[in-house]
Amino acid sequence: MNLRQQTVIGMKFSALISVMKVILPIITYSFLLRFLDADEFGLVAMVFSFTGIVNIFQDSGLSSAVIHFQDTGKKELSTIFSFNVLFGILLAVGTFFLAPLVASFYNENELTHLIQIITISFIFFSVSQLHLTLLKKNLHFNVIARIEVIGNISNSTMAVILAYHDFGALSLVYGNLTYAIVKTILLLLNKQEQFSMKLDFNFREIKKYFVFGYYHVGEKLINFFNSNVDQILIGKMLGKASLGYYSIAMQLVAQPLQKINPMINQVIFPVFSKIQNENEKLKNAYYEMLRYLSLINFPLLLGLAAVAFPFMEVYSGSGWEQSAVIIQILAVNALVVVVNNPVGSLQLAKGRPELGFYWNLAVAFLMPVSIFFAAKFDLVTVAVVRLGLYYILYIFMYLFLIKPLIGKSLKQYFIDSFALPFLAAGFMAGIVYLVINVIYLPEVYELATGVITGVFVYAILIFVFYKKDVSSLYKMFFKK
Repeated sequence: MNLRQQTVIGMKFSALISVMKVILPIITYSFLLRFLDADEFGLVAMVFSFTGIVNIFQDSGLSSAVIHFQDTGKKELSTIFSFNVLFGILLAVGTFFLAPLVASFYNENELTHLIQIITISFIFFSVSQLHLTLLKKNLHFNVIARIEVIGNISNSTMAVILAYHDFGALSLVYGNLTYAIVKTILLLLNKQEQFSMKLDFNFREIKKYFVFGYYHVGEKLINFFNSNVDQILIGKMLGKASLGYYSIAMQLVAQPLQKINPMINQVIFPVFSKIQNENEKLKNAYYEMLRYLSLINFPLLLGLAAVAFPFMEVYSGSGWEQSAVIIQILAVNALVVVVNNPVGSLQLAKGRPELGFYWNLAVAFLMPVSIFFAAKFDLVTVAVVRLGLYYILYIFMYLFLIKPLIGKSLKQYFIDSFALPFLAAGFMAGIVYLVINVIYLPEVYELATGVITGVFVYAILIFVFYKKDVSSLYKMFFKK
């Protein structure tokens, strides 16, 4: 089986995982929004804003290093496994005792108990992290798909049942813990490569992996901070209810970004690594991937912005209108995130993780200050400021990240991968917005009309202007 065939198979199974991981949380949150209030969602957002930082440290960049280096032996794998487990336990213990400080920062005593429970998941993930990495490296995405499906169903089922029985914010925490346990068990049962799972650590054997991972961890850490500083400051300055409204809007907008894009990236990073020395082939593959991501994500995001108000009324019931305004702004913001997302895989494939580290370090000086002053006003101001910054930074990203890696290709970057798909999706969203604001129907019929109109208009546009790309995607996913 050649590399292209492996890539196509990986993309198919990643698409399956992505669709499931988008649809299932949307269905789950439709129930949870009827059982939990904005305060409880705000508390959970505070928990995951902190534990997300810990999760980045937990991997230490070793997963990306294992995928990048093609000559990793059994001794190195055993040492990496030992480090993951020992460091995971250390992080769990440290986070357990830091929980009261986080609760004090937000002035929310309930956070202590919630964070201390979620620390158990760090130990489970540390045991299975290397197993997941090896599945990705060997492009065994069919196995990952089955594991992710079962894990996410377990998460959603547990969360909804507990929320129904008035567990409040704990329902989401226990749901996440269930996911960690189920996923770890399934990964251990699907071990692909033989290596010793005894705790035997020899730093000299994996020194180069840490050197590679150092910049990658730094980049991910700073990038996480830049992406979540708005939620951290909203929770601190505007309170848990405001954070609840904002986090729900972010969750709905971010579903394609957090689920579809990373699953595609985990396929293209190993593939890019295999062609890292063939620059022209790598450049064409990168821009082709950007175009596909834009054609898929842009209509979802702008379509959601167009129907935000009837969608929230039907989806969550009354009381969540404040989230609809935020959804509209964040959806436009997310367009830039879509085309920026794969650059991380490109950096790692070329062995240049330091570029992303320095880039995110520079952004880290701009984002917190801007969001801090915006949070002195209200949620809408925070969302608008975030939007403006992302679009300004998008221009500079080409100059400092894309161009040094694959050479000058301004037209491909701005026009082919962004501008034309944006015009098609924007035209569709404009038609949808006009239609649902001209006719006056109950919200459920208004939403249905908007969705049907959007699908019809966008289908015509892509078949007229992107027939070749549609044909390629069809062959990729539906033909052997």
